[in-house]
Amino acid sequence: MILSSLLGFQDTVVGQSNPWKVDKYTSFGLALQGSYFYGDVSGGIRTTRPGAEFTVVQKISSHSSVGLAAGWVRLLGSDYLNASLYNSTQQDNHVRNLHFRSDVISLKGFYQYDLLPSYKDYLRRPIYNIFFKAGLGVFYFDPKTKDSTGSWVSLRPMQTEGKSYSSYSAMVPLSLGVRYKISYHFDFEVEFTYNYTFTDYLDDVSGNYPAADPNNPSAYYTFRSAQSNDPQTGKSRDLDYMTNELGYTMVHNGDASYFQNHGPGTSRGSRAGFDSYMTLSVRLVYLIPKHKINCPRY
Repeated sequence: MILSSLLGFQDTVVGQSNPWKVDKYTSFGLALQGSYFYGDVSGGIRTTRPGAEFTVVQKISSHSSVGLAAGWVRLLGSDYLNASLYNSTQQDNHVRNLHFRSDVISLKGFYQYDLLPSYKDYLRRPIYNIFFKAGLGVFYFDPKTKDSTGSWVSLRPMQTEGKSYSSYSAMVPLSLGVRYKISYHFDFEVEFTYNYTFTDYLDDVSGNYPAADPNNPSAYYTFRSAQSNDPQTGKSRDLDYMTNELGYTMVHNGDASYFQNHGPGTSRGSRAGFDSYMTLSVRLVYLIPKHKINCPRY
């Protein structure tokens, strides 16, 4: 009788769930994004562009997860759209008249920390949560610009600053987000990510203007300050105001026409740090069911 009681007690203890046990579930996520570029060519709200990202996340403890993210995002910068000719702090960038577009394809690995812990069954995870992410990734990019016909052409082969650079680089993504539990198997997330890269050529701009070679076809894409139209939008530029009111002197050197302040040897970009970009994501997350659905017995 005593033995039976002990066995019954043991079964009861084993049968009880551990309140500190973590359900190590896997989830998939699909996000739509908006991008904001921060580099040598002016970025802003008017040049925000779309992106998408697919994530796989594995829960490993009450607060922690690890994951992979594969994504595409389009970056855009424009001196004409984001730098005002009539603002003294932005005039020089507007006169420079550079723009670019680049599709960035990335693969990232990351660690995720949830502010509120998830214990017991994953179905009873917190309704709201705040999370942080830090990771490391690699990406491919291809900066382009518009030619005189309005077609996009790749800038990297032209070596607009007389230097070559790779189409591949690394990044460190840092994220802050909020999560809402929609149902047992679906979450909704809003996430802000700052992507610090290890290249200064996301926009094809980094250092000084090279020597002007009238026989080099890339001169048209290197020196754009004296062009009468913004190549991206096709809108006319106020060259008279730049010359008469701001005092810029125009120089003609074959196919390379430019304002003197934006000629060979002068600053085209800034070497102070690498380029970066931010994304704002809205994501739908699906949690893979861990348990079979039990039909009721009658």
